[in-house]
Formats: sequence, C-alpha cells, structure tokens
Amino acid sequence: MNLRPFLAATVLSVTSIAALPVAAQSNAEQAQERYNAGDFPAARALYQKACMSDGKDEACHNLGSMAWRGQGGAKDPVQARDAYRRGCEAGLLKSCGQYGALLKDGL
Repeated sequence: MNLRPFLAATVLSVTSIAALPVAAQSNAEQAQERYNAGDFPAARALYQKACMSDGKDEACHNLGSMAWRGQGGAKDPVQARDAYRRGCEAGLLKSCGQYGALLKDGL
C-alpha cells in the first residue's frame, strides 16, 4: 500500500490551514479591550467607529454610556442620545430605555 499520496495531501492540507489569515478583531472587540485596560479615550473612539460605521448595537450602547458619563472625553449628552438611539434602532432594548429617558428629559 502506497501512503505517499495520502501523506502529501495531509501535509498540503495542514500547510494550507496554517497559512490562513487570523481574523482581525472588530472595532467593538478592540474597544472592549481598551476599556478593560482603562484606556477610555481609545475605547470611546473605537466604540464610536463600531457604532457609526459597523452598526454594532452593543457598541452604540457603550458609546452612549461613556458619552453620558464623560469617560474618555467630555460629557456629551447629545452624543449619548444619538448613540442610544442607534442602539435602540438596532433592537437593543436597554438602549431604548436610555434613549427614552433622555428624550423624556428633553434631550
């Protein structure tokens, strides 16, 4: 029994798998890492990218929370409202609650 063709195919398969690119982290994943590391300005900027460009609902909520509290930059109620609105429009109920509360308060 000649195993040479089988072994060659196996080596080729393993080599091909090893050459696959590693998926890059999303903006939201990077933002969470930066937030956990205490780098709030970088986290806020990355959450903004993830929310505005990538349409990530949780990123929008986190951006809203950071903007409301002034983490990673100046307190910005308008940015918070807009981020919560985007999160709500994407179906994240906790963002809807925050958005509604801000609207009720006149923002």
